[in-house]
Amino acid sequence: MKKIISILLMTSLSLAVFARTDKHPHKTVSPFSTSIGLAYEERSSSNNIYAFISQVINSRWYWELRGNMVRSIISSYPSLKPGNFIWQPNVPQSPNYIADPNMVDNQWGGGVVGKFGYIFKPNKRVSLTPYLRLQYFRNNTAQWKDDLGNEIETDIASYLAGLKLAMDVNEIFAIYVDYYGGYQRVEYDVRGFFSQVNDDLHTIQLTSTFEMGSSFKLNNCWTFIPYIQFGLTTSKPSFNVFNGPINNNGTTTNSTVFAAKIAYKWS
Repeated sequence: MKKIISILLMTSLSLAVFARTDKHPHKTVSPFSTSIGLAYEERSSSNNIYAFISQVINSRWYWELRGNMVRSIISSYPSLKPGNFIWQPNVPQSPNYIADPNMVDNQWGGGVVGKFGYIFKPNKRVSLTPYLRLQYFRNNTAQWKDDLGNEIETDIASYLAGLKLAMDVNEIFAIYVDYYGGYQRVEYDVRGFFSQVNDDLHTIQLTSTFEMGSSFKLNNCWTFIPYIQFGLTTSKPSFNVFNGPINNNGTTTNSTVFAAKIAYKWS
């Protein structure tokens, strides 16, 4: 994580050398302000890189689209029920069905995120943006794949609403807080040991995320933005997810994300 953020920071600082001498190449007034960029997020269970494009129209309407690439880190066995299955009371469970997690390759996944909102400006320095956030991820969480043919793949569809509050401290530095939450559904595809049940495998979740960060304007075009997130998720698994090999017991989980992104803006 430190190496990634250091690379982003050094790249940003190298661009800042031209901050006081370069002029913005676009001089015409436009109702559109567009940004593109790249971000890195690190969790205890995955690393996530995403590219994004966003646009502000007439200083009011806002939209953003992200494309994500996720590398999940398998560090433990799936949460298997430590007893007999309800539908097989005489068949004890054995860890030999599952390969050692140290011998398992970490999986790659991906996803897309779309945001749409409206910007309110109480004054020149403060903005308030309510928005809708829709996202879909494949193999972003709770997956497993080993050389014994056992596999869990996941599809997650999320429907979220959020509110972002930002304040310009000066011409270079700004701070913000962002909160979003809502409903998401996790669908499981299973093979091997896990396919002892292969239907009614889903989990309903209520999730919320609090993000805070700061932006450093390097010049008229480039901005560097480090941020941190705190997430909370409550799960309601289906019968077969709760009692079967996946054994999601519906507990509430929390997560922390350390991240940074760099954006290029023009209008």
